[in-house]
Amino acid sequence: MRGIAHDVTEQRRSEKLLREASEGLLDKVRESERTIRELKLFRTLVDQTNDAIEVVDPETMRFLDVNEKACSELGYSREELLSMGVFDIDPAVTDSSIKTTLEELGKSGTLVMESIYRRKDGIAFPVEVSMRRVRLERDYIIAIIRDLTERKLAEARLQASQDRYREVFDRSPVGICWVETKTGRLLMVNPKYCEILGRTEQDLLSRNFQSITHPDDLAVNLDKLRRLAEGEFRHFEMEKRYLRPDGSVRWAEIEVAAMWRRLEPQFGTWP
Repeated sequence: MRGIAHDVTEQRRSEKLLREASEGLLDKVRESERTIRELKLFRTLVDQTNDAIEVVDPETMRFLDVNEKACSELGYSREELLSMGVFDIDPAVTDSSIKTTLEELGKSGTLVMESIYRRKDGIAFPVEVSMRRVRLERDYIIAIIRDLTERKLAEARLQASQDRYREVFDRSPVGICWVETKTGRLLMVNPKYCEILGRTEQDLLSRNFQSITHPDDLAVNLDKLRRLAEGEFRHFEMEKRYLRPDGSVRWAEIEVAAMWRRLEPQFGTWP
């Protein structure tokens, strides 16, 4: 019998190394694919958020990344915004304000402020800017921007409504006051009410209604207020006597209505 032997040790070692390299490469490919999927998911979530998001270079204040909401609100494409900086969209930003902002971020790491942004078409709108300083391989500023236009309009409408109410309140030909039901403390009085009581607004707001009510009427008034606070009724009418500083008594017809908050009466009005 005759045999021939070949040493294949290196071949086997090479095959093993090649197999391990292939498996390692395959694992890296799978890991890269998983990372890509996660990044795509993260990018999609960031782009679909209701708030604008900006990543800013704290050294140059230029945009490093923005989401779709930021683009749509400002009217620029992502490519345009990535060639711009905060100075280009916020006319209120100055070198001094940037320095102050960076100092605040350096101390607390976060900062919330209001400012004005300017769209590509030149229209300005109010925003709330919530910033956080993030440290990775370098420093970044992550800013979440919320358009405050609707809130500011609502606040303006509310203020206008309050101004109209205050004008009617002050000009009313009948006395009006707000009373805290739990304590009887006077919270707000109009000029006519002050005239009826013969007292100043400052004096009345330091008192409760018990101190200006005739002693003979006090028990009935307190009972009515208690029943009002307990929700037994929301409205009643009656006559009562007020005590003036000079000792005189002023009769008045009053109409009381409960103002409800969280299903409990908080205040009563005493015209």
